Amino acid sequence: MSYTIRLVRPDETDKVVAFGLRAWKQVFDGWREIFGDALYETLYPDWKKVQGEVIIKACQEPETFNTWVADVDGEPVGFIAAKLDEEKKEGEVYLLAVDPDHRNQGIGLALNKTALAWFRESGMITAQVGTGGDPAHAAARTCYENAGYVGLPLVRYYQKL
Repeated sequence: MSYTIRLVRPDETDKVVAFGLRAWKQVFDGWREIFGDALYETLYPDWKKVQGEVIIKACQEPETFNTWVADVDGEPVGFIAAKLDEEKKEGEVYLLAVDPDHRNQGIGLALNKTALAWFRESGMITAQVGTGGDPAHAAARTCYENAGYVGLPLVRYYQKL
């Protein structure tokens, strides 16, 4: 399978949202298992709506984000949204998702390399991305490590009051 990396087109937003939500479903299902129903429902009462809005923002705000898609036969199957912090001279990977039907084909790594090249070309001196330490994020961590990122162990605790 071959793919090309290109900037997202505004008319593709619905497709990107659809596969993005499919990609993140396992993450949110995993968090439900970790948190239990009561805490999960408090933290993420409508994750699909919120996550969908975040993806829309990334696809439709080119003044804030550069968002690329991996294109297979004219259809987006992966995306990365990145932004620059000129003051810190830091590039940030804001979102990354690959359609579950197209994983393990190097798409996430290729998208990361595209964002990293843009950061370098833009004069950034560091790049950062955040992801989960839970089992559902294992593939994401591997992808980021393969792209050259170094992880910082971090634990965030939650409690329903």
